[in-house]
Amino acid sequence: MSPSAPYLAADELPLPTTIAEALVHKLGPLIVAGAAKPGESLGDESELLQRYGVSRSVLRDAFKILAGKGMIETRRGVGTQIRPRSDWMMLDRDVLAWHQSAGDDQAYLPQLLQVRRAIEPLAASLAAQAEEAQRGQIMEAYRGMEAAATSQQDFVHADTLFHRELLHASGNIYLMAMEGLVFSALAQQIKMINRTVKENTNSLPLHLAVAEAVVAGKPEQAEKSMRTLLNDARERLDKALAED
Repeated sequence: MSPSAPYLAADELPLPTTIAEALVHKLGPLIVAGAAKPGESLGDESELLQRYGVSRSVLRDAFKILAGKGMIETRRGVGTQIRPRSDWMMLDRDVLAWHQSAGDDQAYLPQLLQVRRAIEPLAASLAAQAEEAQRGQIMEAYRGMEAAATSQQDFVHADTLFHRELLHASGNIYLMAMEGLVFSALAQQIKMINRTVKENTNSLPLHLAVAEAVVAGKPEQAEKSMRTLLNDARERLDKALAED
């Protein structure tokens, strides 16, 4: 996925195109919210058919989609059961969005930030070793953050674009595959810790330090600057969660 095709937040996902997909988007959030525990069922098949007003084939198609995401399993003689969260495809776009919309920020955001702290310093270091033109795109993305600082919605988009550009500039296909996770974490985190224009502008120097190190082709400095940026994000997130 290219930086020009952003990973979508929970409220921006495309609408389901089939009845089965629509049912998936009703059942998925319930599973994420803990409507049933691992090993339990969401309900008797006949009960679900009546509750959602769908055919048996639609219900089974929805179950197949959820099974593909690792969230449920169907066994002969047992029926359909919820699988442990550790089995879920947590990087799946829908699963990420359902966690994001569940509102459990205390559990969700700190863990996502932990993953960001593991991968983004490396991405920044690799980006600093990219071709000059690609490194220049990081500074261009930073300028976009500057221009968007007075608009919360625009700043969220510009900030996520900055971090996506870094992942793509790394040239590592596995880091690029983490784009969805980084976007999901950032979109929620920025809304929580950057609630004012001042908070937006306060974060700019930290992003500028990363951009300057990348453009200058200094991998170690880029990695260090990204760690500083993410440490600041962790401190502000901890504070915001404590206040909520």
